[in-house]
Amino acid sequence: MNVLNIQLPHQCILGQLEGARALMHVTTLAVHSQYARWQSTRVSIFSYMLIVASVAVYDFVLTITYAPMLQFMEENPLGRWLMGLDRLDLALGESPDLTLFLTMKTIGTLTVLATMYVLVQWRSKIGHPVALGVSSFQICLAGYLTFALPMG
Repeated sequence: MNVLNIQLPHQCILGQLEGARALMHVTTLAVHSQYARWQSTRVSIFSYMLIVASVAVYDFVLTITYAPMLQFMEENPLGRWLMGLDRLDLALGESPDLTLFLTMKTIGTLTVLATMYVLVQWRSKIGHPVALGVSSFQICLAGYLTFALPMG
């Protein structure tokens, strides 16, 4: 258990029988720092989840924005396969139906968020490095989505 020791100097009277004032004594006060650890864990989890969710929303917006070109721009083979399952009426000038693709992206993101939360709460020594790695990857993904040159 994490314990923070604070030493407080004070004078005390040893009792009626001794009648003399004791010299300076030092008392150790144990203050549990569980609250501090809990608070830092909550901030960390919130930060990890905020990063992952923000990049997922950014990717969602880009997916909708570039929907007509997405079947040619998508680099993930599983994503291309999911888009192929949806009806694509590009010949008629309509935007493609990306319902299944976006639903699976949303389910995947929610699964990652829930897994990170549970892992950090359950096994924080493993959960924090995993969540930090996923968050770092998401930041790199956001950079790639923003600055990568379109394949042409």
